[in-house]
Amino acid sequence: MVTDDAFPGKKVEDRFSHRALAKEMRDEVEKMNTKKDAFNVRNIKKLESVLDEHLGKLPKKVKTTDGKFTPLEFRDKLNIHPDEFVELTSYSHHPFYKPFVLEVPDNWSHDLYYNLPIDELVDVMVYALENDFTVCWDGDTSEKTFSHKNGIADLPEKQKGKVTQNLRQETFYDRTTTDDHLMHVVGLSEDENGQLGFYTKNSWGADSNDFGGYLILTEDYVRLKTVAIMVHKDAIPERIKQKLDL
Repeated sequence: MVTDDAFPGKKVEDRFSHRALAKEMRDEVEKMNTKKDAFNVRNIKKLESVLDEHLGKLPKKVKTTDGKFTPLEFRDKLNIHPDEFVELTSYSHHPFYKPFVLEVPDNWSHDLYYNLPIDELVDVMVYALENDFTVCWDGDTSEKTFSHKNGIADLPEKQKGKVTQNLRQETFYDRTTTDDHLMHVVGLSEDENGQLGFYTKNSWGADSNDFGGYLILTEDYVRLKTVAIMVHKDAIPERIKQKLDL
C-alpha cells in the first residue's frame, strides 16, 4: 500500500487512460504464449517495464509525517488486513451460505464468494453503511437506465418492485446482467417517496457529471444488477456471519 503522492499511477496525462497500456500488455502476453518457457524472469521484466512506462515505477518507500515505510509497513501501520475482507454474491445455482467460485470473466483468479439470498445481501449493504463501513460494489452498468450523467441508476417501470431471486438468476444465465464495473458505495439515501437508495462514488472523475462523480443506485437496481460486493467481516450482521461460519 502506498500514498497517492508516492504513486499517482499516471506519468503524463491528468486523467487515467489505460488503452495504450492494455494493448501493449496484451501484445507482450501474446508473444509470451508462443514460447515454451513463457513465464521466465526476462519476460516478466518486460511486462514490468510496460507497467513502469505507463504508470511509473513502484516506490520502494512511502514518506509520511511519521517517517518512511515500505508499502507493507505502511499497510500494517494503517492496521489494514486484507484477509479480513470477504466477497459476497447471490445466485441460486450454488447452495446459499457456502462459498463458491463465481463464474464471471473478471474472476480469473478463481476467488471464492460467499453466497447469500438477495434479501440478506441487501441487508449486509445497509448494515455496513449504517455502521460506518463502506461497500465495494461490482455489477452491471450497461443498462439504458444506468445514467451516470443524471446521477441515477434505476430499473424500468415494469421491473420496479418485482425483483426476485429467480429473476436475478435468469439475468445471470442470459447475460443481461454482466460484470461490468466496480464502484464505491459510501452512504444511504431516501427519495421523496421514501425509497431506499445507495449513494455511490464512481471512478469516472469528479467532473464526469453534475454531482461530483457520484450517483444513486436504487434498491431495485441493486437487487437485480449487483453481481457481488466486498466488505469487511465486521460489516456483516452477526446473524448472517453465523450462517456463513465467519
